[in-house]
Amino acid sequence: MKNTALIVCVLGVACPAAAAQVTENFTSAASTSNGATLGQCSQLTVGLAGSGTLTVSGNGTAAISTPAVGDAAILYSSQPLPATYKVSVEVQNVAYPKGSVENGVTVLAITNNLPSPGTEVDWSTHRLVAVEIDSKPDFVNDSSAFVNYWDSANTLYTWDGSQWGAGDNGWNPYFPPQTSYEVTVEKTATDYVITVSSGGASVTSATVPVSNVAPASSEYLVVGDRITDFFAGSMNVVRVTMPASCGGSDAGPDGSVPEFPTPEAGTGYYDGWPTGGDGYLPSKPRPTEPSACDCNVGARPRAPLGALLLLAFLLLARRRAA
Repeated sequence: MKNTALIVCVLGVACPAAAAQVTENFTSAASTSNGATLGQCSQLTVGLAGSGTLTVSGNGTAAISTPAVGDAAILYSSQPLPATYKVSVEVQNVAYPKGSVENGVTVLAITNNLPSPGTEVDWSTHRLVAVEIDSKPDFVNDSSAFVNYWDSANTLYTWDGSQWGAGDNGWNPYFPPQTSYEVTVEKTATDYVITVSSGGASVTSATVPVSNVAPASSEYLVVGDRITDFFAGSMNVVRVTMPASCGGSDAGPDGSVPEFPTPEAGTGYYDGWPTGGDGYLPSKPRPTEPSACDCNVGARPRAPLGALLLLAFLLLARRRAA
């Protein structure tokens, strides 16, 4: 029945669902008190401590600021990530105090518990993989990038540009603070793939087997400064893309969740757009507007009658040949 199953999937009758992605680009002003949620699916949560702030004024950024050690400000995923996933964050204007202590920010990290501001000891027991930009007094560069993972014994491994090594004295290129950077972590059934890019050009990419990283029953993303006895700094988060967390499992061809346009004047039709979760075809009117959290969009259209008849003919021919 392998060939039959392939025919069915090609015709769109029963294909595996793709994980829907949702992007928050901070173009609408929002409340950002501790515990507030952001995004069309409330997929992100704000965590604050001390004098840490996270400001979303609707200008296309979430401004994170922790003026001093003891402050914390983070964005984290409200729900656990799926078993396999792809998350990405774009940041710019990274800054932090320079001096006799290490300061900086976490551009993107994956943890094994629901993130919250806490001590360095707490952080060290829950981190899995992370990309950080910070300043270390014993390093020549004052904006060093660290691509890290931790194993089950909590041993730190750092990417040096070509291979992993124990400790954090490997790869530390200079990252101009005003430059925009995108960090992506993709988890497959076998690997974590960590990519850093800028302006569409790859800076580095590292792969580590899932079996090498500390085990986790659930995983969350976190961005910002979550440590309350270490680190201080600031940055602007431009975009966070992650799996949708409010229903729906089908995405468009590029893996994104499209927004519904305004119907063509006087028609009520959404011509040329993917169907919604209710299965309405692009050429058919939807009875109601999608809700503020209609993440089940981009579903595959139902197979047309002609395709079903073709399938029936192929199955019948196969049976007669047998």
